[in-house]
Amino acid sequence: MGSTDYIIKAVEAAPPGAVIGVGTEIHLVQRLAADHPDKRVISLDPLICPCSTMFRIDAAHLSWVLDNLIDGEVVNRITVPCRYLTVGAALRSNGCLDIT
Repeated sequence: MGSTDYIIKAVEAAPPGAVIGVGTEIHLVQRLAADHPDKRVISLDPLICPCSTMFRIDAAHLSWVLDNLIDGEVVNRITVPCRYLTVGAALRSNGCLDIT
């Protein structure tokens, strides 16, 4: 199961009235909010700038980010306030970053 599928299933399984912060592409967040009006689905991106969403990632920009990381530079850092994190979320995020 991929991370997008996990997010969708987690929102579906949440009880009515749940507040769910989602750190992914804004169109998915909006779709989940529309599909689940009994829950409050919000984006963790405080700016909600469509130009910064995942659907805009292409090979050239990914290469640019990776080249910068090799050079010790972090570009386009994403920071999530600690109040939004749980142990489970941190473990899932780390799992997404594992390279096997």
